[in-house]
Amino acid sequence: MMGNTFTSCTNRRRTVENRTSDAYGLSTEFEKRKTVASNYPDRSKIIPFPDYKLTGHSSRCERGDWTDDTDQWILILETLIEGNGDERIFAKKLERWIEYGFPELNDSAGMGLGANIQQVVFSHGYLRNPIETSRMIWEHGNRQAALNEAVMRYSAAAFVHFDGLEKVTKA
Repeated sequence: MMGNTFTSCTNRRRTVENRTSDAYGLSTEFEKRKTVASNYPDRSKIIPFPDYKLTGHSSRCERGDWTDDTDQWILILETLIEGNGDERIFAKKLERWIEYGFPELNDSAGMGLGANIQQVVFSHGYLRNPIETSRMIWEHGNRQAALNEAVMRYSAAAFVHFDGLEKVTKA
């Protein structure tokens, strides 16, 4: 499935770092600074992983698991490798992930789907034209919802084009 993308030792290491950072970050995701300070009062110690204190948010996930950000990063990477970045292929993968998650990782469904993505994916015409559907949702919402979620998923492009700096810097 991943072809030669991970022949580079650096790429394999970066993938593990990406997933581990996401899983580790779940220990404090969406928590207020006061709550984090209360849960982990000794700032000289790192937060224990995967034995961090469960919060309302992190308790929805299995300890040590990563979040929807990494799951969707994987979908983007697969799309770039298998489908040359075709947005319709990504749309199908995302829809399937929402329904089933990654069964090979014992998921029963995609977890953590944000409201914006959910609104787009469940809109009529999404699979036929995901970009136009996304644009319509964006404009219908008066261009107000501008989350930074793409930032954490964009690095997948660098893995596919790791040998072509021009492609990565242009994207």
